[in-house]
Amino acid sequence: MKRRRFLAALGVAAIDAPIAALAQQSTGIPRIGVLMGSSPGVEAEGLAAFRGALEKLGYIDGQNILIELRYAMGQPDRLESMAHKLVAMAPAVIVCVGRQETAALQAATRTIPIVFR
Repeated sequence: MKRRRFLAALGVAAIDAPIAALAQQSTGIPRIGVLMGSSPGVEAEGLAAFRGALEKLGYIDGQNILIELRYAMGQPDRLESMAHKLVAMAPAVIVCVGRQETAALQAATRTIPIVFR
């Protein structure tokens, strides 16, 4: 549990600066793309820790940021198309967990920051 909270805090720290910079440049609400290889039930605890860490920094989903969640539902062949769809939304940053998710995102973009563990 401590590891998940640490990783969530690390991810939030890594995305804090890009979101703050985007918020200053844009009039819209910054988006955070999240790509997960599993299902919502499996990823719930990690996502809750991530949201909690963001809230401690003052970022609340639906108020001053938008979190765009995408789940591959345990089907790795879906990751590539999902990564491209997330990139098309032009989020300030994309967060993922896992090697396959990271590789799919790196193939889809070289300009949007990717935070992974």
